[in-house]
Amino acid sequence: MSMKIDIKKYGKYLFLAGMGGLGFLLFYLAAVAWCSMLWARDSALFYLEEPISVEEALKISEQNQKIAELWRQGGSEQGVPLNFCIWGQKENITVSNEELSRAVSTDVIFLCGNPELLFEESRIPVQEDDQGCLISEDAAWELFGSSQVIGKEVLCQGKSYIIRNVIPAKEKILAFQAGSLIQRSQELSAEGEEKPSVDSVFQRITVQKPEGSSLRELQMIWVSQYGLNPQGLDTELLRGISGILLLVIPVTVCIFFWIFLYCQYKAQETLQQKAVMAGLSLVLAALLIFFLGKWVRIPDEYIPTLWSDFSFWSQLWKDKLEGVRLLIRIPKGIPDSKWMDGFWRAAGYSLLAEAVAVLGITGGRRKNFD
Repeated sequence: MSMKIDIKKYGKYLFLAGMGGLGFLLFYLAAVAWCSMLWARDSALFYLEEPISVEEALKISEQNQKIAELWRQGGSEQGVPLNFCIWGQKENITVSNEELSRAVSTDVIFLCGNPELLFEESRIPVQEDDQGCLISEDAAWELFGSSQVIGKEVLCQGKSYIIRNVIPAKEKILAFQAGSLIQRSQELSAEGEEKPSVDSVFQRITVQKPEGSSLRELQMIWVSQYGLNPQGLDTELLRGISGILLLVIPVTVCIFFWIFLYCQYKAQETLQQKAVMAGLSLVLAALLIFFLGKWVRIPDEYIPTLWSDFSFWSQLWKDKLEGVRLLIRIPKGIPDSKWMDGFWRAAGYSLLAEAVAVLGITGGRRKNFD
């Protein structure tokens, strides 16, 4: 005895189930991507229009260490200690493994400060380590045929480096502290050879935000303490935009449910049935308000100090627009992929999920399928 399924009869429910499953998957992927941007609350990124030299970066770091030491002793009038990393990147630098006679073209990242701010769980090489380096998994496989390479040596621009850690990146990367460049320059000067120039690459600063500090406040610290005027990169704005796109999805679903409940309310004949529909609408509204109140946070910089200050909003729009333009035009380094990938995945999946939700709900209202 065979049983036939009436596709026309059950097609609507199959369509709704399929679109609902796809929409939920896209919403989940968008939420995961958005959560990967939570680091933007704890880190601040800056860009230097005029790059600084290795010597200047090291001088700033030494000054910061002195301020930190004075703070540990009970405070300092010289400034506030910061946890930061000044860095830059050069592309297509040859790195070789002399033992296996292998070489690979990599992107070299020069560090001055805490490498963990750029590469998670990579506290080494510390700033005083002028012999250590970080290498990506992809570059390690190219040079050694394995990712178990901690302690092995590589050669870059005539200097040998000991691998301290392997970072999980698909790009070919080598990273080391700027102090090694000073040592190499001294060696080349003693030999009468020309030293490699890397002065033009120190254009970026990543700072761990002290609790309660804003991007603008950190910028003023750099101006007052170190004489630099870096431009803040508003990655928190990108996180906010992707968060809004993510919230649109549950709001859209709620709107369609309200429309459905309203139609049911009008169709009911008894007062009790209408009361049930009205009660469900109020419960749905309460749940949405609770959800938005729990997850939506408005930064203080978006709130005017005086409600009569109408110029606040125009200036805020101008500042945020300029911030987006800056994010677009700056030269991107490999560490920037953390916020770029997170934003584009969160925004893209959110828009797709929204489209699927609208298509599924509007398409599901059709009584028959062709």
